[in-house]
Amino acid sequence: FAFGHGLSYTTFEYSGLDLGQASLAEGEVREITLEVKNTGDVDSDEVVQLYVRHPNSEVARPNLALKGFKRIHIPAGESRKVILPLDADELRYWSEADHAFVLEKEEVEVMIGASSDDIRLKGNLEIR
Repeated sequence: FAFGHGLSYTTFEYSGLDLGQASLAEGEVREITLEVKNTGDVDSDEVVQLYVRHPNSEVARPNLALKGFKRIHIPAGESRKVILPLDADELRYWSEADHAFVLEKEEVEVMIGASSDDIRLKGNLEIR
């Protein structure tokens, strides 16, 4: 099973991804917001997961990297706003050449999902 895989007695709909701004710089934290609606008939919890991908990185990076998650309880038929912080420091990698953590200037793909193989929303942030 994929990371984050789980079973539920209801279904959830994700919408309204808002990255706050189109860029992120060293030392900044961006609040990623979205809406999650319980579209089923049973009150339930959902674990909303935040992943990033570095498609144009100059170094080898994981295909998906979990950067945050939040468990929320949503009654049947209702929606909840979810806020997931994304800290620029979490996007750094260890540079052997510099002997330091480096924040690469690049575009990263931000993905929100119910599990690593169930991505529901995507957006891009420019790291400056």
